[in-house]
Amino acid sequence: MSPVPRYRRYRCFLALILALLGLELACRFFWKATQGIPVLHPERFVQLFYPQLKHSHYDAPPPEEAFDVLILGASVFHEDFGNFEAMFERELSKRTDRPLSVCNLSTPAHTSRDSLLKYRYASERRQFDLIIVYHNINELRANNCPPEIFQKDYGHYAFNRLANAYFEHPALTATSLGATVYYVLNKLAWKLGLLESIPRGRPNPKWLEFGADIRTAACLQDNFEAIIEDAQERGTPVLLMSYTFYIPDGYSIDRFLAKELDYGTSELPIELWGTLENVREGLEQHNRTIASLAAEHECLWADQNASVPKNAETFNDICHLTGRGLESFIVNMMQSIDHLF
Repeated sequence: MSPVPRYRRYRCFLALILALLGLELACRFFWKATQGIPVLHPERFVQLFYPQLKHSHYDAPPPEEAFDVLILGASVFHEDFGNFEAMFERELSKRTDRPLSVCNLSTPAHTSRDSLLKYRYASERRQFDLIIVYHNINELRANNCPPEIFQKDYGHYAFNRLANAYFEHPALTATSLGATVYYVLNKLAWKLGLLESIPRGRPNPKWLEFGADIRTAACLQDNFEAIIEDAQERGTPVLLMSYTFYIPDGYSIDRFLAKELDYGTSELPIELWGTLENVREGLEQHNRTIASLAAEHECLWADQNASVPKNAETFNDICHLTGRGLESFIVNMMQSIDHLF
């Protein structure tokens, strides 16, 4: 064989390698510029879905003697809906002289599935002294779809389908180029209607009837149990709480929007999660599941739904709390964890 064709093949092969390296670097610098994902750590591509995970990394680690708390929840603990984190830290500081480190990964609209994935990531990097899990209502939105679409890992949301893939298949984040190609292909598939998903916001009105089947009770149980069992293997106590909610008599969407109900600021209507009847039933089913898990696994427990007063002074809507409501909520939490100090 002539050396010329062989040389050409080598040159083409080298050109391909250099092109792939160039694309890899371009992807890494793109995600660094747009999402803050470190250039040298493509495995942190999962932070594209959960930017809160950046809080589980420290430029300077906390002191070894710090009391380190991981909080897993949704909007009730998020700064957009109140001052929970600062109020909670203030109460902790009254009970211990140890330095405090609170990693609050709570995010509006997130579910127990999101918290399970975030927990797995954070617990690989830090040893916590206490884990707090508080979920319920956001699961209910996932029920508003036909049974053939519903997926136990909430993969019938486009967001969760992608997040699940990156967490369950680490090879996808071995290179930034591979992670990017998979991401783009999935986005195109949804755009072209090749993959079906349900909205993470207001449910599809045509599918509200399916929300009567509370399939998410089993999902919530699986997600909570995975967190609890792993944490207890690590020797970390877990605080579970019933989900406190308030539905005033005579609730309707019209009265809510007109601010005629016994709520504070009237933040979010119940219809964001489903019909009134389905949401009420779902919340109660989920609370029974959580209470059962707490008893079975001997978790720390606070019955928030029975303890937080229900009126406009404590609730801004079905689940978000006023300042006074958060005070009552945190008092109940502290009664459950005081013995840790």
